[in-house]
Amino acid sequence: SEWMKRAIAGLSNDASLSTDYLRKLYKDMPDDVRDDDDAIKTLVGALITREACADARRVIQESMRNHWRPALLPEYVRAATSDSITDQLKMCNAWQAQGHNDAALHTTAGQLCMRSDLWGQAKKHFEEALKREPSASAYAGLAQALRGMGDTEGAQNAERQASVFHEVKSLNT
Repeated sequence: SEWMKRAIAGLSNDASLSTDYLRKLYKDMPDDVRDDDDAIKTLVGALITREACADARRVIQESMRNHWRPALLPEYVRAATSDSITDQLKMCNAWQAQGHNDAALHTTAGQLCMRSDLWGQAKKHFEEALKREPSASAYAGLAQALRGMGDTEGAQNAERQASVFHEVKSLNT
């Protein structure tokens, strides 16, 4: 299985392979490899590189079906296209309704809202994320949303929080 994960990493990075080949690779993946976040992230990254964003989103959504995998959420944002964001936000709402109401999901929803200039919604999601688990990325997202809403002072405060949070984190590592 470790061999299989390495093979997927190698194959996914092979630029000569087609999107169809990657689809087949995914279809034939054994369950233990499908359950490996790194293997899925690698495959999704390869699909995004080939501009097969719809495939990438489908793989992530299928991967989330059996168990919650917040590690895949940054790729879900990377796989967004202007015509997919509405459906992706609906998916985020569905995940939330299933009880995955965590900081990672709110940060993801906030980032998706920002891709569509939905500043007010983005702000709400980042605030929810910060309530659950403060992070530099949620503060940075909040700053961007506030800036988008024309609240320069609020944005600067959030940016300060993000940099303080970032400094504290690097001192502790």
